[in-house]
Amino acid sequence: MHFLCISAFMVKTTHINKTYLINLASTLASQGATALAIILLTPELSKQLGDAKFSLYGVLLNLTIVASVLDGSLNTTLVRRLILYPARTSESINTVFNFFLVVLGLSLPVYYLVFLLNWVQVTEHKLFMAGLIALVVAQNMLAVMFESVMQSVNQWRDAKLIRVVRTLLETALLYWVLSYQRVEYLLLVTTGVNLLYLISLYAYARRHVVFRLTLGCLKWKNLLVQLKDSFWYFQNTIASVITFNFQIIMMSHLLTAAQMTIYLLVFRFFEIIRAGLTNFAMLLFPSITSRQKMGDWIGLQQYYTRAIIAVSIIVGLTMSAVLIWGDEVFVYWSKEQSSIALSLFFVYGIYVGLLVIDHVSVVFVSALKFNRNTSVMSSVQSVLLIILTYVFIRQYGVLGAAFASVTAFVTTSLWYNPFHLWRKMRGLAN
Repeated sequence: MHFLCISAFMVKTTHINKTYLINLASTLASQGATALAIILLTPELSKQLGDAKFSLYGVLLNLTIVASVLDGSLNTTLVRRLILYPARTSESINTVFNFFLVVLGLSLPVYYLVFLLNWVQVTEHKLFMAGLIALVVAQNMLAVMFESVMQSVNQWRDAKLIRVVRTLLETALLYWVLSYQRVEYLLLVTTGVNLLYLISLYAYARRHVVFRLTLGCLKWKNLLVQLKDSFWYFQNTIASVITFNFQIIMMSHLLTAAQMTIYLLVFRFFEIIRAGLTNFAMLLFPSITSRQKMGDWIGLQQYYTRAIIAVSIIVGLTMSAVLIWGDEVFVYWSKEQSSIALSLFFVYGIYVGLLVIDHVSVVFVSALKFNRNTSVMSSVQSVLLIILTYVFIRQYGVLGAAFASVTAFVTTSLWYNPFHLWRKMRGLAN
């Protein structure tokens, strides 16, 4: 009997490991395609558009990420709801889907007002550009929704492989229209490719989960329940967006176009590394929630310990190599070799390494829904970041933005997230 139990456990563990490795490989393939796009496009964008338009394009891309908070963090909650309440699958998905369509319509005048007030300095075709941004934001929300549906059953492969094709197609088309030197043409390419992407995601999501989308099927009672369930995720998302993206919009008003170009090049370079390294923890989300459903708190403590040690080792080795030899790669790629650019590269590299290690705790906190206190701390971090960014940029220039990021993070979320998570898990295990 004991032998049969052990054999069954080994078979189950082998299956889980195999699924994790398949999901990891497909996710890394997706990030590889994104990295290739950044490596090929960023220097060419800087060269073809010039500092002013390149800076504007970078700010607009960050605006689409800032605007992602309009999803109310319903996509994060959707994964948990589909795992915990499988009988409500269609209801949960349609609530999110129709809410995003409402957001699309209501957000258009908001973006137009942002451009009209010069909060983002779009000088021409403001209404048209507002429409493009609204469409890109809504498409991104819907794409994450379909990916969340597949992730709820631990099926990441199809979603990520479709993303690979989408990224490669978009890269080729962006390269083609770059010669026109028009930012709106770049956004038109993105919206067109995204439409094909959404159709493909919808078709594959239905292969893994049984549901049907219904236009106008938005029950406000259900929406309020899901928004309430998403509240602390939403607050944390706002704080994260301020930390990573709103800061760039703020910087565009404090720095010259040339300084912004340096920062954006360093930011894009390390986004490749950050996105790749965070995959190791991100893929654990569904299995963490499943273990919580079984009440396996001792197992979750062990799971977290193994994850944080493994990711710390991976980050230590990777970032050591990047900080020792990566600056030469960065200079070759970006053609930026000023002392300011290299100093920014080093400071931002340390920041990204710490972020990836902390991401393990963030994933566990989110999957277990222990995120009320950590969301408050993230808000404190974001407020501190905005204050320090303004102060440090005036004193240190573009390098001050990196100093502000590191200082705000180390003094708040970096120590509090693991402390809060471990205290909660230990309390429930006892």
